[in-house]
Amino acid sequence: MLGDLNEDLLFLDDWITRSLAAVQGRLGEQELRKKIVALRAKTVANGCTPEEEAAACRAADKLEWRLGARLAAAAQ
Repeated sequence: MLGDLNEDLLFLDDWITRSLAAVQGRLGEQELRKKIVALRAKTVANGCTPEEEAAACRAADKLEWRLGARLAAAAQ
């Protein structure tokens, strides 16, 4: 049972990674930077819950990492 759940989560993670890559491929660098700024603006002070703020921060970190990796690969 737990093994099946683990396998399902791994497949979901793979699907999310591929989907995000496809969407980011369609967005330009400037649009990704705007999205990162918008995610960073989601704070408790702006009306979000602490959980929403933490999730937005993680998402922004992941987008920044992927953008940096994509730009580094393009520079080579």
